[in-house]
Amino acid sequence: MDGWIRLHRKIIESAIWDKPPLYMKVWMFLLISAQHTPYKGLRRGQMSLSIPDIIEGCKWRVGARTERPTKDQVYQIIDWLRKPDEGGRESNARATMITTTKATHGMLIEVVNYAVYQDKEE
Repeated sequence: MDGWIRLHRKIIESAIWDKPPLYMKVWMFLLISAQHTPYKGLRRGQMSLSIPDIIEGCKWRVGARTERPTKDQVYQIIDWLRKPDEGGRESNARATMITTTKATHGMLIEVVNYAVYQDKEE
């Protein structure tokens, strides 16, 4: 995979910063996986992924062993990204980060405000 994404310093002020590290890893994976230009029917900021795709994309190594998040963990994170809980920081407590739609193979995920996160002008 080539290219880059922008990561704003304000992320430390968002509710995801207070969550366990796997939340941030899934969020980063989604930002990296999102289309940066329209491609094959997907708009900018959208991607077509399945839960197994996310699990495989967010695995990590512990010595020689490969660890993977569970389906339940990924579902919980996706659900939180769709509607963050009210226990977050006041400024971004209810900001929706993604929307999801069931698709034939997996789901269509759209990063809400993708242009805000990734436009070069910002």
